[in-house]
Amino acid sequence: MSDFICQKDLDSMGPIPATIIGAFVFVTGLFGKVLLGWEDFGPAAPRERRGRALFQCMYLGPDLALFTIGLMLSSAGLLTLLSQKNVVSPLGKHLSSWYGGLMAAYICSLLLTVVLWFIAGERKYIPIEDRNVRVRLVDGSESMETVSTPDWLRGLFCKAGRRTLLGGNAVGLACLFSYVWFIVNAF
Repeated sequence: MSDFICQKDLDSMGPIPATIIGAFVFVTGLFGKVLLGWEDFGPAAPRERRGRALFQCMYLGPDLALFTIGLMLSSAGLLTLLSQKNVVSPLGKHLSSWYGGLMAAYICSLLLTVVLWFIAGERKYIPIEDRNVRVRLVDGSESMETVSTPDWLRGLFCKAGRRTLLGGNAVGLACLFSYVWFIVNAF
């Protein structure tokens, strides 16, 4: 009995393990993005640099498009397996054209999200403002302290935020939802 998984075992498991692995890599990549920019988030960093780091972490459009491309590539193995077993898809003869068209659309979406990032230029940041907050101390008394907090709404609805964060993330989510539609209708 062998301890390693051969390609035949992977093919018989279907797209679920590939999807789980892809989601794990996606979440790990996001976590890595936050860790790599950690010194930009700290209170010692200038506000503008912290605001830019927040904006960058919130921009998931390219990550979602790449994730969807990876899922489509893992689906190619499933399509091959189904064709070898003579299993017919509900999409019939149009399955390969749907696959190719969606893959091209995902690549174009990835390029669009990158272009949206560069168009935003220097205006891509989440403003960080000082706010007075009541803090309860250990002895039960209260005091007013000044805390720096991001203004999420102003960052999302400024011109760069609408175009980049809302538009780019919407493109990435559209890729992911269209992949789910394809899988549901193709299998």
